[in-house]
Amino acid sequence: GKFFETLFFIPYLTSVIAIGIVFRYLFHGQYGFINYVLGFIGLGPIDFLNDPDYNMTALIIFGVWNALAFNIIVILAGLRSIDKNYYKVAEMFGASSWEQFRKITLPQLKSIITFLFLTSFITAFKVYNSIFALFNGRAGVGNRLVTAVFYIYNKFYVEYRYGQAMAAGVILFLFLLVLTFLQKKAIERLAK
Repeated sequence: GKFFETLFFIPYLTSVIAIGIVFRYLFHGQYGFINYVLGFIGLGPIDFLNDPDYNMTALIIFGVWNALAFNIIVILAGLRSIDKNYYKVAEMFGASSWEQFRKITLPQLKSIITFLFLTSFITAFKVYNSIFALFNGRAGVGNRLVTAVFYIYNKFYVEYRYGQAMAAGVILFLFLLVLTFLQKKAIERLAK
């Protein structure tokens, strides 16, 4: 129980840069642990960090692992808040586990799932630290992983084009505002 919750929450407390350094070794093309495991099933070696075809795969694996901690803790808190009497009554009336999940658990977690969906969506557009940490300050091989925030950072701190960086920041804000509003409306319509 509590041990696994702590274990799941550790990535959320750890610096993205520190985790990125660890993942750089895990993804290493020659001596990385992931390639060691892939060797057992006849795949690889795959140079995740230097092969542009696998840069996005490495970033997705890293991003999912990094975001999982927060999502798990929030969902566990939501599951604990559901009144156990609902399940007792459902069992008395012969509801199967699937029916209990569909009729009790899912509706009770609707607001939490909506919250996680919206925050994950916004976070996906703000990806910077993960790329910086995983690819040692570069945006992948051949800049294939330039995100909006990476673009803004480069314009502001590397090229010293403050006006372009600020304009890109405002555009990103407006884009996320509109998309979040549309996404919230779509979720509300689906929930009815």
